[in-house]
Amino acid sequence: MNLVPPRSNAVPFDPFLREVTGAEVVTDLDSIRRAVGRMIGREIMLATDEGDLVVARGIEALAVRIEDEVDLVVGQTIALTDHRDVQFVGFKATIGAIQREADHRIVRLFVPREAVFYPGRKHVRIDGTLGADVVLEFDDQVTVARGVDVSMGGIGVRTDARDGFIIGQVFTVHLQFGDGSLALPARVRTAVVLGEDVRLGLEFAARNEEFERRVRAALGAQSHLRQAG
Repeated sequence: MNLVPPRSNAVPFDPFLREVTGAEVVTDLDSIRRAVGRMIGREIMLATDEGDLVVARGIEALAVRIEDEVDLVVGQTIALTDHRDVQFVGFKATIGAIQREADHRIVRLFVPREAVFYPGRKHVRIDGTLGADVVLEFDDQVTVARGVDVSMGGIGVRTDARDGFIIGQVFTVHLQFGDGSLALPARVRTAVVLGEDVRLGLEFAARNEEFERRVRAALGAQSHLRQAG
């Protein structure tokens, strides 16, 4: 068995794609294409059901280069995973062809049926708002909200039910940190009345790299604490 340990990191990284809490399995073609495309030009992990784990390099869609002598055959199913910071993406696919070169092999794969993302689109939620104050802005009106939780794709808040937010409404969420602020367009996905308050589930309408960086850092800190405990 040729075993190369994965890089040390806080994420519950599993190159064999066993079940990981907080990961999401997707089956739609667009998401699978995104997983496949993410591996092009990257050093990734190749794992087999027999327990082999080697480093491969994505050279094009569904084709990887390996230099190790792990036994692979056409028709075999392998797992490929790309690990970045506190995120990973992976899929299992069947080998369609193996091209042997002087000092390496090119392994070509059939399109996978599903892919795994961590955190998934059903994002892992973090209690609180990363230390930020939350202000909702709509039609030049602002409302101070109480943050409940955040994820890579959205935020949960509570505010006065009299403010009248409705499902589908689009406005701007201002997150005011001690070291700066972010303005994120968001849409109301859920609205639940809780006494005099309403609990809003907001989905961000666009990606924000700075916000995602803060969420990844918080996920990493949480994972370190769990491991320490």
